[in-house]
Amino acid sequence: MILALRAVFGKPNLCYIGPAPAALPGAPVTIPPPFLGFLCLIGGLALTFTLRIQRRRLANQVWDLITLACFVGAAWWLNIWDPLSNLVVGLLAGLAAVVIRDFRLWAARLSSKVYRRSHRYYWYGRARTWYDRRRRR
Repeated sequence: MILALRAVFGKPNLCYIGPAPAALPGAPVTIPPPFLGFLCLIGGLALTFTLRIQRRRLANQVWDLITLACFVGAAWWLNIWDPLSNLVVGLLAGLAAVVIRDFRLWAARLSSKVYRRSHRYYWYGRARTWYDRRRRR
């Protein structure tokens, strides 16, 4: 399977995942799938635990999808079990990583907030509107 067509020193060089076909001219580069799996796993773990969390909503969702794709790709290319089990394990690990990233985002957003309404009388007045039929005018 062709991964990419890249130019090296002005000559096109094909880059393959897995064994390269011998019929093609030139010396194609072969990338072993377990190496790609470990790269995806390291990238997914770095995105989950160490790299900075984006505070904008769209950017965070894009990086959540990239994290999920890294874990699914890692499970697929490491190829420990049958293909369906690899996808399920990668999907579950990716979803757990997204939950951890969302918890980190929540903690980062609330770290600078100070909760001001701590007195109980504030909450007694708020709760009265839940069960009282009369409305304030």
